[in-house]
Amino acid sequence: MPKRVIRGIVVIVLIVTAGALGWMAGRPRETEPATGTAAAQAIAVAAAPVLVETVAETTEITGTVTPLQTVTVISKVTGPVEWLAGDVGTLVRKGDVIARIDDADLQLQLKQAQAVYEQAQASLDRLRAGASAEERRQAEATVAQAEAGFRLAQESYERARFLLEQGVIAKDAYDSIVSQYEIARSQLEAARQVLAQVERGALPEDIRAVEAQVKQAEVALELAEKQVRDATITAPIDGRIAVLHTEVGSFLGTGSPVATLVYLDEVVVEAGASDRLVNMLRPGDKVRVKIPALSDTAYEGEVMAVSPVVDQYTRLYPVRVRVENPDHLIKPGMMATVQVVTAVHEDATTVPVSAVVHKAAGPVVFVVGEDGTIEERPVTLGVSAGGRVQVKPVAPGELVAVSRQSLLADGVQVTVEGEGF
Repeated sequence: MPKRVIRGIVVIVLIVTAGALGWMAGRPRETEPATGTAAAQAIAVAAAPVLVETVAETTEITGTVTPLQTVTVISKVTGPVEWLAGDVGTLVRKGDVIARIDDADLQLQLKQAQAVYEQAQASLDRLRAGASAEERRQAEATVAQAEAGFRLAQESYERARFLLEQGVIAKDAYDSIVSQYEIARSQLEAARQVLAQVERGALPEDIRAVEAQVKQAEVALELAEKQVRDATITAPIDGRIAVLHTEVGSFLGTGSPVATLVYLDEVVVEAGASDRLVNMLRPGDKVRVKIPALSDTAYEGEVMAVSPVVDQYTRLYPVRVRVENPDHLIKPGMMATVQVVTAVHEDATTVPVSAVVHKAAGPVVFVVGEDGTIEERPVTLGVSAGGRVQVKPVAPGELVAVSRQSLLADGVQVTVEGEGF
């Protein structure tokens, strides 16, 4: 290699080296770790006091939401559907009309029943009032006519008997006259009985018989009226239409389902309790219910019933919990979690959950002394609820750090610049 080239390379290397040294010389030096007064500078932290509370230990059981009431409305009459109140989801109140059935035929049956009743009532009224003067005159005239006919027949009979004894008339002629005599006597007796009945009035048993007919006609009329009313189908409860079993124009028979209604102002969580929990639950107990589908919103519930018999398939004891649902946000079929209180701890010392730091050796809290010195204190955790956790050993009123714990250790100085919860 030529000497001039070598000298050029050396010059370039020297220039680069000089530049690098100059850059390093002009670079600011990194600050050395603080010592002395700088090391003692306090760290600002947020802290929260240790509280004394009554906390409950809970266990969760899962269940499914069902309506408090489910009613399937049926038709009590036969006919085509004329009108429906709405579709699935429609809100109805007790007594609201939800369907109408064409009642044209039922109206005709009602008119017929009304006519039969009026006719029976008129017969009873006439029987109770007795015979009229005209009917009495007709009965008397009939008796007079029968008496006259009987006298003539009697005279013919006596004359024929005399002639028969004399041998003047034949036996056949005599028998014919005797027959006419018997007929005339029977007619007279019948006419006299009719007159006696007219004068006496109706017999009690006759009146009772007609009264029974009136009662029967009255019941038939009431039934016809009820069938007309039943053609208008109303809601038996407050609720929403869950299922429509028919449509306008469909023909319904007696007993055919029309709609299924569900009452949702209150719902029931059907859950199951284990052997350990079943004896901790009593009807009337208050519990907390969470609905995962509603962002775990918590509701207050009340135990309605606890079955004394285990379910053979789940090996759990069925439990029913009532929950108020005024906005109808909780829907049947949603999953629910029921928190059951299994133990209550009074005078429990609690701190915010954020005050606890989990280390390899176990959980600790950083207690702030009166002089601002930190004490790293191992603790035992207990019940956790509402963002706070039971810890031991701590004393009521002590302050624990709830921020910047990664910078803390035994003996570190801090200043409390905020309150944590």
